[in-house]
Amino acid sequence: ARVVRGATIRPGCGIHIEGKSLLAGDVELPETQREQIEVARRRGVGALALSYVRSASDVTKLREHCREQPGGYDPRIVAKVERPEAMDDLEAICDASDEIWFCRGDLGSLVPLRELGGMQARALDVAQAKNTDILIAGQVFHHLADHPRPTRSEVVHLHSIREGGAAGIVLSDETAIGRDPAGALRAVVELL
Repeated sequence: ARVVRGATIRPGCGIHIEGKSLLAGDVELPETQREQIEVARRRGVGALALSYVRSASDVTKLREHCREQPGGYDPRIVAKVERPEAMDDLEAICDASDEIWFCRGDLGSLVPLRELGGMQARALDVAQAKNTDILIAGQVFHHLADHPRPTRSEVVHLHSIREGGAAGIVLSDETAIGRDPAGALRAVVELL
């Protein structure tokens, strides 16, 4: 083996190799997620987003774990489509979920960029056919992280996303690390 570009891997970070999956077999809910679910249940949280969904069985496991909680717990389950494997099981993921988020950031680091647009179009079509809400995430209004107004291309992109059947968008950097999170949200709301 030969190291092409070395780096330190920090705890909690992942490794992405284009076209390869480093996960094998079924993955159980980690103890930290089980604890977070218990806190969410006690606080009456109405929806849970599941990251790095690979198949419908990931969603089913989460739903079953929630229902096994004391008194039962039946939150809406949001499947975050962030891995290429999820696209192979997208119909079943839509059936198992209450909503999906098509996350272009993580997914775009795992597939050739030229494929991302077609994958988004397919996700919109499948979600619409399955009557499952889909939200688009990942740099939808990235300009708002540093500027008070979106670009014209972002505004046109929002129109295309909505016409394509998306129920909405997810802001991330715009509100998590942006200069004016509330202003970014106001700018988007004005366009809706």
